[in-house]
Amino acid sequence: MARRIQLKDGVSLAGIKPEMQHVLIVADRIWSQHGKPLTITEYMGGGHSPRSRHYAGYALDMRSRIFGEPEKVVVVRKLKAELGKDYDVINHSTHFHVEYDPKG
Repeated sequence: MARRIQLKDGVSLAGIKPEMQHVLIVADRIWSQHGKPLTITEYMGGGHSPRSRHYAGYALDMRSRIFGEPEKVVVVRKLKAELGKDYDVINHSTHFHVEYDPKG
């Protein structure tokens, strides 16, 4: 069964980088395991710190309010395990932030 990734109004994934496409595939699978829809709340737009990886196209924010607190911990653990060391996963109060940040 094909799942559908939802976008918050105003968010575009046009020109998404392959490293971030990988995040979408992994996150979609994890959200599906939890019976939740995946909603991307930010990619390259929005207001972020001047050095944010969002502006270079290497960060995504995903809605987290659909999960209870214990479930958020599990989702972050799964994301970190599946994405590996070149990705940072941060559980902010309103969203999960995932960025491609190779440790080389």
